[in-house]
Amino acid sequence: MSKTSVRRSIAFDPEPGCWSYPHGKKPSIIAAFAAFIGVIVNIGAIRVCDFLSRDITLTGRSEDSMSHSVGLWAYESPTSGDCYTYPSTFEADDELYVAQTFSIVSSVLGGVAALSLASLACNVMSSNQRKLLVGILVFVVICEGQLFWIFNGDGCVGEKRSCEMASGSVQAIVSMFFYLVAAILTAKLPDGKSPE
Repeated sequence: MSKTSVRRSIAFDPEPGCWSYPHGKKPSIIAAFAAFIGVIVNIGAIRVCDFLSRDITLTGRSEDSMSHSVGLWAYESPTSGDCYTYPSTFEADDELYVAQTFSIVSSVLGGVAALSLASLACNVMSSNQRKLLVGILVFVVICEGQLFWIFNGDGCVGEKRSCEMASGSVQAIVSMFFYLVAAILTAKLPDGKSPE
């Protein structure tokens, strides 16, 4: 009796070596760098206690004005100038709640997008995967823009109240810019080349 061996030939696409930058080194690095800068500035924008500066006119015997800063998750004490997180008894208005929710969404999705772009050093992404990543980055820009709902809240709207942009607002705009740059660069990435 003869033994028969079966030989299978399965053709696998060769995997690119890590740090081979199959989509091109320069565009991959710049896109990932822009996304990571967006994440860092985004987190900075939501962690500060001066997203906006609020002026409140107090009426009593004389008309006084008081100014202090407010953030998405913390506020500045009007008396000491120290930064405190909102107490558990604090009831946020709808606008602050919306801004807080979108701050979480933008941070998480921005981080996922930045890590995905960093993986381009080793991985080939299909055209559809890159389009999805562009969509995520554009969605992150939209989410980051929703942080400005805080300006429509009870603390800013009223006859004796006014709010202005502070450092956190500026950081949110800078973050949106870097996310948008990352989205544009990702859309322009060339198709990845697997090694022969």
